[in-house]
This record gives sequence, C-alpha cells and structure tokens, in this order.
Amino acid sequence: MSGRDRARLVAIAAFVLVLGYWLRFYGPVPLMLQDMAGGTAYVLFWILILTALKPNFAALRLTALVLLTTCVLEVLQLWHPAWLEAIRQTLAGRLLLGTTFEWLDFPPYFAGASAGWLLLRLLNPHRFDKC
Repeated sequence: MSGRDRARLVAIAAFVLVLGYWLRFYGPVPLMLQDMAGGTAYVLFWILILTALKPNFAALRLTALVLLTTCVLEVLQLWHPAWLEAIRQTLAGRLLLGTTFEWLDFPPYFAGASAGWLLLRLLNPHRFDKC
C-alpha cells in the first residue's frame, strides 16, 4: 500500500470520525439513530485507521479483530472497578471505552464492520486474495 493510499484511508477515517461524532451528539436525528450512527462510525473509524497502520494485515482478519474488540469493550461496560471508572470519567475514556452497556449497541458494531470490510474491498480488491 502506498503512502497515498494510507493518506486516503486516514482522510476517510477523519471524515467518518467527524461525521459520526456530529451525528452521535448533535445530529438532527432521533436518539436511537444517533446511537446507531455513533457505533457504526466508531467501528468503521478503527478499521480504517488500523488498515492505514497495518496495510499488510488481511482485511477480513482486521475487520473481525476490530469487531471483536469493540464487542468486548461493550461487555466490559458491565464491569465497574474504581480504576476503570476513573478512566471512564475522562472524555477520552468515555469515547473509547463507553460508560453504559446496551444490547442495542451490537447491531451498529456489525454494521460498521460490514461497511468497513466493503469499503476496504472497494478501495483495494487485491487485499482479498488472502484471509
């Protein structure tokens, strides 16, 4: 993957981040759609960033890894040790780790993973020669 391709991925990731943040917190859509947009953008963002950082990592594996990590982080929201709560009280902690477990967060994670995988396929179909 060329430097230009990596820059393109980072630019798309930045757009997804800004759009997802805006939709999640300020978008003129119902609250349920705000949550869905935020979760979808969160997974898609990490897929794009990790692909830019690790371009030789198989797209399907990378997508699955991001999805699995995101789902584990969601389940960890059921755990409330003091040190983890201290992290969650920061803006970065809330954005990265979340604060409240919600079953309805899982479908947007799968939507984001699907969108990420499809986007990677469109941007570079040759990456799909390997798993």
